[in-house]
Amino acid sequence: MEINPTWTVTPGILDATVLPGLRKDPHAKRIKSYFVYDRNGKVVENPEEIPWDRYTGTNLPYRLVQQPGPSNPMGQIKFIFPNPDFVFIHDTPKRDFFDLEKRDLSAGCIRIERPFGLAKILLRLDGQAGTDHLQQILNSGRTERIHLKKPFPVILFYGTVSVDTKGVVHFRPDIYERDPELLEALNASAGLWSKGLK
Repeated sequence: MEINPTWTVTPGILDATVLPGLRKDPHAKRIKSYFVYDRNGKVVENPEEIPWDRYTGTNLPYRLVQQPGPSNPMGQIKFIFPNPDFVFIHDTPKRDFFDLEKRDLSAGCIRIERPFGLAKILLRLDGQAGTDHLQQILNSGRTERIHLKKPFPVILFYGTVSVDTKGVVHFRPDIYERDPELLEALNASAGLWSKGLK
């Protein structure tokens, strides 16, 4: 877990929002909220001089990193787990999002409503009595990682149909468009298994 996390802008978000804005106005206030690092990890002193129109999110030779603070999209804590898509489980400064019925507002990460509750559970299960230490780091404002001694599995389940405790079936919109592939698999021949059933 990273307390007071930074946020490195992902290639998809660079292409969708950040780079188009910087192409129009490289002096925009937007760039002031990031540290821009070159390939050697050195801070670029004058990012407004970068020819932003030459790059996309995937070939940009710079990293844009937002520092910890009240406007950081990761909030006050993020949980890092291995995946190729830059997905984190994290806090959010936009607490009002949890009051919405439709919450598919993220670019891919997973916001959680009670992140420090999760942090405390993980620390306890990992044999670390770190809730005081967690609060000290949070109060300091510095970015710090707490590594778990043993890994915990992260299982992301995506479903568009569920059954509540009363047995009522609920259908949700397929926002990631995964249902067609699932339906194709369900409708496909059972192959070798079907031969054994005939």
